[in-house]
Amino acid sequence: MASGNDRRRSIESWWRDEALAPSPPVLGPLLSCASVVYRGGRALHRGLFAAQILQRRRLPIPVVSVGNLAVGGVGKTPFVGWLARELVARGRRVLVVARGYGKAFGARLNDEGEWLERAAPGARIVQAPDRFRAATEALAAAPADIALLDDGFQHERLARDLDVVLLDGRAPFGNGRLLPRGPLREPPAALRRARFVLVTRAELAPCGALEQIRARVVALAPAARFGVVSFEIAALRRGSGREPPDALRGRAVVLFTGVGSPESVRANVEQRGATVVDELAFPDHHAFTREELEQARARAAGLSAALVVTEKDAVKLDRFGAPERYLVLEQRVVVADGGRELIAAIEALSSSASP
Repeated sequence: MASGNDRRRSIESWWRDEALAPSPPVLGPLLSCASVVYRGGRALHRGLFAAQILQRRRLPIPVVSVGNLAVGGVGKTPFVGWLARELVARGRRVLVVARGYGKAFGARLNDEGEWLERAAPGARIVQAPDRFRAATEALAAAPADIALLDDGFQHERLARDLDVVLLDGRAPFGNGRLLPRGPLREPPAALRRARFVLVTRAELAPCGALEQIRARVVALAPAARFGVVSFEIAALRRGSGREPPDALRGRAVVLFTGVGSPESVRANVEQRGATVVDELAFPDHHAFTREELEQARARAAGLSAALVVTEKDAVKLDRFGAPERYLVLEQRVVVADGGRELIAAIEALSSSASP
């Protein structure tokens, strides 16, 4: 497992900044050629919709997209959960629409969807590859005031009224290259389509990085509202009990995750003073087995360490019973800048659309 994690970190460091891990002599040029093909395909796809050769479909309610420029975990789903809670608290009927990557056959929701239902009670969650159809069927069953499109910045088929783009504060534009040579789904200039650009994981951003990112965003998208988002550890949950996040200080832990950004989980617990003695990082949306959990528990016990998981992973692990066998990192989303303006803009959309 350790060697697999090392290879993953090497690839991720290369995607974030080539200077940290230069590409192999042959692989780099091959991936650069593939990036040219990807760029052309992406431009053609978007151009067909812009020319109305392919038609965007519009829902009868306003649609707010939360997306990003790069692949990997940038915190979209936790942010959507925060946004849904804020809108529900203001009396809005919220429908969250997502593709549902990694959803088990026959299941209604994947792990992120199940977490969202827990994190944003009162919001309805639907997931399907055909997001327009899924939203239309959900609205036929019950009305809503606003639809939140999770991971929708590149989803051309569904028309939206407001785009929110999230950038990772540690490496907002990766190595500056498009897939597969780098992590970017679109060139940074695509930010001009966004109305709000929010930098996430601000708590992990290098000193001075936020101002540098702000300057570049203003240059790329001067009309967009810039904001800052942090993901803080709010508490440690073990079964029905909770401990303050400072309980991590001086503690040996083994991380057991299946998320898009395991390195951010590690950075957060280390920031709280924990010592990561081992890390079992599985791909995002991994369907954990009871055997994998038992092996992780045994490894943690052998190292006299606490087994630590994320809230999203706990959704799947809790099915095996005995949730007191691991610590769950409960997360709090803090929007230090731009949050009130975003909520106000969405409420204005919702109010104008109301009969």
